Amino acid sequence: WKEVMASPPPMTVTSKIVHNRAALNQTELDIANSAERRELVNQKRRASRKVVEAADAAQNKLNEVLTYGGGWLAQEDSIRGGSNDEEATQRREQLEIIQSRYLPRAAFMFHSVCDSTAAWMADSLDDAVSVLGKTALATLDSASDNTKS
Repeated sequence: WKEVMASPPPMTVTSKIVHNRAALNQTELDIANSAERRELVNQKRRASRKVVEAADAAQNKLNEVLTYGGGWLAQEDSIRGGSNDEEATQRREQLEIIQSRYLPRAAFMFHSVCDSTAAWMADSLDDAVSVLGKTALATLDSASDNTKS
């Protein structure tokens, strides 16, 4: 997830389509600009899909840690299977230490994944809005119109 998030969202399209814009008439220039905007939308769509897939995977793994059945979040009632009171007391103390150290950290990591993903997506949308000159809703609509990438 961190590797995917470290890559910046696509900002502009390098002009692969037209090398010499000065030689184009207005119609050809409009077509080239349209093709470049479409390519930017496709790049944003692919990058956003990677980010969402990585965030979903990270969230699922963290959720498995947080909801591990009968494990480190077990309540005291489920510990009573110990062979003696000393063993049960030791297990309860170990669980309290683990819970106090790692539960807040895991919850913070879960929140960080959600928050960072939302910030990345917002930055990417803001950039697309400024490049495409559309509203945020129109930009999102254009990104979802064509599901092929």
